[in-house]
Amino acid sequence: MEAGPQFGLMYKSWIEFRSDIEGKDATIKEYNKDQINKLDVGMMAGFGYTLFKGTGWTFGVKYYYGFVNVYKDRKGTKNSSIFVKMNIPIGAGEVAQKKAAEKAAKKKAKKEERALEKEKKGQ
Repeated sequence: MEAGPQFGLMYKSWIEFRSDIEGKDATIKEYNKDQINKLDVGMMAGFGYTLFKGTGWTFGVKYYYGFVNVYKDRKGTKNSSIFVKMNIPIGAGEVAQKKAAEKAAKKKAKKEERALEKEKKGQ
């Protein structure tokens, strides 16, 4: 289960209209950056499931609801989104195996060191 605030910052903004009438293409692009709020603030909530324990593979669904209107002069233009996500770690298994091997080697070295110390004390 996960929940918390989310913040967004507007970078670029435009409205694009494309038309194809009788084989003639037309594209109209209107920049509307001045009409849009630069900051979006909202709440995100969702849940996830670990697919293979200890591997980092997860699957989840999140819902976002914005508290700020997208357009400065229009009410009811708040963002809302549903996200479906899947996390697939790349190389994480190799890193974990390497760390585990290093840890095992250190543990073995300490054990051998203690055995040598005991042997020296016994003489």
